[in-house]
Amino acid sequence: MVLKGVTLRFDRDTTLILPDTLFYKVKVKGNFYNQLKDRWYQRKLTKALFDLLFSLPSEDFVLDTTKLVKSDNPFLKYQGQTIASISMVKLQALGTSMDDIAKKPKSVVQKLGNTLNFNTRERVILNNLLFETGDAANAALLADSERIIRELPFIKDARVMVKPREDDPGLVDVEIITRDVVALSAGFE
Repeated sequence: MVLKGVTLRFDRDTTLILPDTLFYKVKVKGNFYNQLKDRWYQRKLTKALFDLLFSLPSEDFVLDTTKLVKSDNPFLKYQGQTIASISMVKLQALGTSMDDIAKKPKSVVQKLGNTLNFNTRERVILNNLLFETGDAANAALLADSERIIRELPFIKDARVMVKPREDDPGLVDVEIITRDVVALSAGFE
């Protein structure tokens, strides 16, 4: 049995039992965050607050599920080389991007939030690394260090970048890029 052109609408607490011989499609009304955006974009203050709290994917973003990507450890090609130096790049919490580290915050709200935000100290991040200067580069330890730093509750995102030295092919420089979580809070009595 196939029902064509029939639309059934139900409340949220309705249970409908369908026989397994019936073909059907379930259509859900919109995305939660898009509905929230539509409501919050009606006023300037809530629009700025929405932009501060949420980051929606672009409209032309389409997830291609047919494309298979091989999962490789990007650090394998540096395996065994000596780590010459470890440097850190700490991005501001608001208005910056891990993909473009030169991007600076534009809005007044972002600049004010970055001024009030506390940044993570370098020593805290260095203590969570599984390698040190002078060690031989181990692909698994480099990848695990990136994962460990990313999982810290006060870090929003982290990347470990390995750059080979041009003057000595046996040495590599490790650059750790981090972006903090916005840690603003207020209390009223």
